[in-house]
Amino acid sequence: MPPQFILGLLVIGAFVLFLNAFLKASPAHVAKKIKQIGFYVAIGFVVLLAIVKLNWIIAAIGAMFALLPRLIPLLRYLPILKWVQNWRKGPSGFGNTQQSSQSTQTNSSQSSKVSARYIAMTLNHESGELDGEIIEGQFAGQRLSTLSKEAIIQFHKECLANDNESAALVETYLNRIYGDTWSDADHQSHQQSSPNTKGNMTNAEALEILGLAKGASKKEIIAAHRLLVQKVHPDRGGSNYLAAKINQAKDILIK
Repeated sequence: MPPQFILGLLVIGAFVLFLNAFLKASPAHVAKKIKQIGFYVAIGFVVLLAIVKLNWIIAAIGAMFALLPRLIPLLRYLPILKWVQNWRKGPSGFGNTQQSSQSTQTNSSQSSKVSARYIAMTLNHESGELDGEIIEGQFAGQRLSTLSKEAIIQFHKECLANDNESAALVETYLNRIYGDTWSDADHQSHQQSSPNTKGNMTNAEALEILGLAKGASKKEIIAAHRLLVQKVHPDRGGSNYLAAKINQAKDILIK
């Protein structure tokens, strides 16, 4: 086998290893790989010195350097290769890009939060899942998702007797999970004492409701509002009360 061919295989192999390391590893790992490749190439070079004449080595090295100007322009295509690798992984390969885009509209938790005296309700923006953490009353410290239907209705009655805003939030959850026929009596009682959604709301509360970070732009506020209104529409198991709170939050932030 000609020594030029052997040296050429070593060079190609080293280039393939470098490219693979560049695409898959962090910069620190790439640097480590380059050192390893250099070590292996040096060993191969020494082996070739031992088995072939020096003039063949010199000729092969000259040929390699002659090819370098042609290989360097190919480096510009490395980002494209990295993109292709991400594409082969599927949608998850582009997770960072999607998260970066979404983070301009919502905070890192991707959820909205509406708090009242008895409960803090959260809405996941992606799944539309609604849940609440009970902060006062006989079920304090528990989440609605862990309670039975009967226990939630009992908690709703407790809220109805003491805080209409908390009762409205619990009713929203009951409607989402069990439909609007879970308790006609409680439902009608609550409708007769609907809470006032026009009370004072701070900028911080409005941001929390829309799931936005401080400094959000008008465009981001409108986008978050549009998304959440769709999620909490009464036809999708939401409530007019929660929709009103979201509308109020938007008005506070873009007034």
